[in-house]
Amino acid sequence: MAGLTAHYASLRAYKNGDFSGCLLSIDEDLRRSQAEDRQALLFFKANALYHLARHAEAIQVYRTLLGLEGLATPYRLNALLNYGLISLLLDDPELSGHCLAQYRLEADHEAAIARAWQGVVRVMTGDPGGWQDLQAARSMAECELAVSQIAGLCCLKANRASMAAELYGDDPGVSDCRSEYLLIALFYHFQASHLERAQACLDRLGELSSSPEITLARNYFALQMAWNRGDRGPEILHQARELQDLVGDSCPEYMQQIPAFCNTIVMALGTAPTMLVSRRHGIVGDSLPIFSLRRSIDKYAPTELNVLVLGESGTGKELVARALHAASNRASGPFVAVNCFHLGSNLAEAKLFGYRKGAFSGATADTPGFVQKANGGTLFLDEIGELPPETQANLFRFLDNGIFYPLGSANEERASIRVIAATNQDLRDNTDFRQELYHRLSGVVLRLPRLVEREDDLRSLSQYRVTELNSLHGKSKVICEAAILELYKHAFPGNVRELFNVITRAWYNAGHEIRPEHLELLEPVTLRHTASDEWAPDLEREQLDFDELTARYASRLVRDVHDRLGGKVKDTARRLNMSERSVYRWISKPEDDSATGDAASR
Repeated sequence: MAGLTAHYASLRAYKNGDFSGCLLSIDEDLRRSQAEDRQALLFFKANALYHLARHAEAIQVYRTLLGLEGLATPYRLNALLNYGLISLLLDDPELSGHCLAQYRLEADHEAAIARAWQGVVRVMTGDPGGWQDLQAARSMAECELAVSQIAGLCCLKANRASMAAELYGDDPGVSDCRSEYLLIALFYHFQASHLERAQACLDRLGELSSSPEITLARNYFALQMAWNRGDRGPEILHQARELQDLVGDSCPEYMQQIPAFCNTIVMALGTAPTMLVSRRHGIVGDSLPIFSLRRSIDKYAPTELNVLVLGESGTGKELVARALHAASNRASGPFVAVNCFHLGSNLAEAKLFGYRKGAFSGATADTPGFVQKANGGTLFLDEIGELPPETQANLFRFLDNGIFYPLGSANEERASIRVIAATNQDLRDNTDFRQELYHRLSGVVLRLPRLVEREDDLRSLSQYRVTELNSLHGKSKVICEAAILELYKHAFPGNVRELFNVITRAWYNAGHEIRPEHLELLEPVTLRHTASDEWAPDLEREQLDFDELTARYASRLVRDVHDRLGGKVKDTARRLNMSERSVYRWISKPEDDSATGDAASR
């Protein structure tokens, strides 16, 4: 590296421990670099991302690096090591084990690192024999740094705390292990109330580095100590808000306690809290379903697989589609969102694939379709189940070979797009939807949780929406605990969209504080039909027509819900988990005709 630092500003920043500064200039250095320097620059870019805990981005660069021909052995071994470590961080021990096997093949002399790595992989997959590997690795003279590095991963997971205690317990971390791993030990000791050991780590960190992460840690511990002493003055609030600014929108996993602690202080002492809940990929929340969803986005976004997003209305299907696009290799290309219901049936193909002048009445000029507009990027097809059958066939052919024909043209055209489709229907049971298209779209299927399945996020979602409105209007309103508890009593069939609507109405109704009386919660619709109702089946009849009875029931159900919701089609579709187009079909059909033909179309 020494010979390269004179030529590249990014490497000089890296050498000085300024990883953020390295990333600011490294892309420009890569563009003007000589071919023989490219692998070194890529290596240090990946390392900088790794040090800043930007794991998904680091993995992409390491993957690119490992695919280079003629990669120098030191770069390859270190890339394999860090790739494997990040895989453990992302709870993918299978991939980590694959990296370990390759690492062993190419660096069998690094017995200490391989043994420690193997131990953590075994423990994380439930094999208690991994403890022996870790203890054996500790006994190897050359392994102190390796074990500190690998065992530090265990501090990132709450259920690995006992392992961290054993590996860090004898020595508070005042050896020569690098500062980022010493930071992990510091946070563990502080959380475990090992204050003397935490202080020893903090003192050693001051000798090793003055990086932003260490400054953040010092400020956090000083604030925590003052809060524990009972200090509640305005200076404490000021320090908490300064710390919020330092931590930003994201921080390493082992520092995730910092935003939560700052929020506690600001909520207790402040009048205008800035809630710093996790919103990586633009998705607010920290529940297990959302953690799993973020991990799937990290895993599949860099691929070229088409994605089918399944979820009820209001669960954030377009939000997930945009997150997949933003984290993909097509992020610099366009993101084009299309609602298939609004395409209609007559001109759906023309809108999707474009048309030539004179193709139909009113076609006065050549017009590109959504496919051309999304070329090089991502096409998001919402409510894909509403796409007309003839357009489904043409979309399938396009996805099969990348070729399409604008309406009115005999000349084939090509486009390179990734398709993300979304629906609240089960397309496998939809007889109007072509199954070959379903299989082409469902390279990856992501199921979005309903709000009732991620109740742990209800508080952070509510506070996030209040903070969003505060920022928009320059106010400092808060939502009280009693209002939060009232929200927990509601089912929210409209999911996050309904919750946000409730919070928005309450925000406008409230003064400084949102209280339970400001919440206008809709009561769920309950249908109480009995056998005396005119549409109920006559069970005394010798033979019953299933299709007729099903259609009659469905028609009356849709009409009743529509009437109870004040004739609002959108609310009816949301409550019955069906498309607005289907609601229109049922309510516009004469009641006498509802039992003939509609059963099949439903």
